[in-house]
Amino acid sequence: MRALRLIPLLLLLSGLLPMAGGAALAGWTAWDLSRLAPAEARVLSLVRQPASRAGQVLYTPVLGFTTAEGRAVRLEPAVATTHPPRVGEMVPIRYDPAAPERIRTLGFLETWLVPVILVASGLPFVLIGWFLGRLFRRLSERGFTA
Repeated sequence: MRALRLIPLLLLLSGLLPMAGGAALAGWTAWDLSRLAPAEARVLSLVRQPASRAGQVLYTPVLGFTTAEGRAVRLEPAVATTHPPRVGEMVPIRYDPAAPERIRTLGFLETWLVPVILVASGLPFVLIGWFLGRLFRRLSERGFTA
């Protein structure tokens, strides 16, 4: 029975590690966003990228915005998509006042996808480990031995 008691513990640890990593990444992302200044960037043009392995055409938007100090910034983020925003569309961003070329777009996927995946991938392991731990404890209390 002692060897069986390790299974829930291993499952709990296997789930808690990615969940802790996801929580830490979410905290770092929130901290990073809090120190960046908000702005609205206009999509100035779209740069067509080479087709992906799946044969899809990718586009990278060229963005332009003005900092709070009045400096005009034009940049091409390192993001390519099959569904780009339209030219002229305004996109919410955050930029580093010390280095306005460093921006973060505020789309949910770009911002929160990895932390959510990490937390969600660990949750089933934690739940199964918790359930098995309770089950093994009850069986042990009733005198079951393996």
